[in-house]
Amino acid sequence: MQLVRLYISSIFISQDQVALESVCYDFLRTEWNGTYSHDPSNNFFEAMPYINGVDDYLHQAASPEWWPDGITYDPDNSGTPIGSLGVHEHWNNTTDMKYTRDLGTGEGIELIKIFTGATLAGETQSDYSFDVFPNPVTENARIRFSLAHGGQVRLELFSLDGKRIQTLLNGRVNAGDQSVDWHPDVPQGIYIIKLSIKGNAVPEEYLKKIEVL
Repeated sequence: MQLVRLYISSIFISQDQVALESVCYDFLRTEWNGTYSHDPSNNFFEAMPYINGVDDYLHQAASPEWWPDGITYDPDNSGTPIGSLGVHEHWNNTTDMKYTRDLGTGEGIELIKIFTGATLAGETQSDYSFDVFPNPVTENARIRFSLAHGGQVRLELFSLDGKRIQTLLNGRVNAGDQSVDWHPDVPQGIYIIKLSIKGNAVPEEYLKKIEVL
């Protein structure tokens, strides 16, 4: 799932539809709580996610234990009721936003936040440069960047689904031109290289899409 702090601009991705809607529901409960309203007349509607039973359908989709008495879901009339359609649970709190797999307490939902607040490389070249050559990558590549100011630098490789594949660099880097040689040991496909720079201010992150042949 790719998330940014402005929830209305977020993209939520999951192969588990029940888990996907569970996470979206948690965000709705946090974003629209009837407290911070642009128009007081919206308070009633913004309180809707808190109405008792509003997520009953998610409980029922996740487990037959939540089905209403006397109701059996057998959509294809096969005589065999459907089983669980996915995972439903709520995060631990609105700050950490962690589920059981994030907390290591179960095998439920894992919420992965991809590149929060990231800026695409190439938007601003005043304080840095960031390049990968060649791209597409075959046997080897050189990742080059230049910093106007020194700082803590982390260079990481991610798959498109947000999983970190490899950390290529993690340490203090001085100002000036830098390069990292990379010999990919990954399957063919599209990947993201993330350059994270932490200097005297808040960390900044820059992304570069590459293709491995």
